[in-house]
Amino acid sequence: MEIHALCKVSIPGLKGAKEQTSETKRGRDPMFNHEFFFDNVTHEELDTKIVLITACHAGGGIKGKDIVIGEASVPLRDIREMNTKKEIKFIEEIKAIVPKKLGKIYTSSVIEKDSKRLTINLKKVIRPPEEDDDVNGERVLNGQSMNGQEEQTQEIGD
Repeated sequence: MEIHALCKVSIPGLKGAKEQTSETKRGRDPMFNHEFFFDNVTHEELDTKIVLITACHAGGGIKGKDIVIGEASVPLRDIREMNTKKEIKFIEEIKAIVPKKLGKIYTSSVIEKDSKRLTINLKKVIRPPEEDDDVNGERVLNGQSMNGQEEQTQEIGD
């Protein structure tokens, strides 16, 4: 099934920050390599705010609405504070309201203490293989698998 993938990244309640969007053209397993920047994130906000990542199928037409595939949220306090620019990779599984896994969102995050900047890099979104698939449905970014040891996996939902 082809989808017109759209990912929305936001930090709800962050002063002056707007929802940011990354979009890919039609494809079966959408790939993303997009960085989202959130400036002026304070230490207090690192303790209390979350990053919300929503994967959607973009609706077409004049009144087309985006169909939410799933969403993942990561508390900013779970991302360790870094004194230098270093990526922290984690994987979030997205689920629908029914307890069925719809796929995974691969991201990495960077917190730069001196400039008070949070960078979220959306790497890719994959769907799980269907029973009749003869491939596993996972794609790699720049020819490298995303299954390194520094990754953390968290399940969202039930």
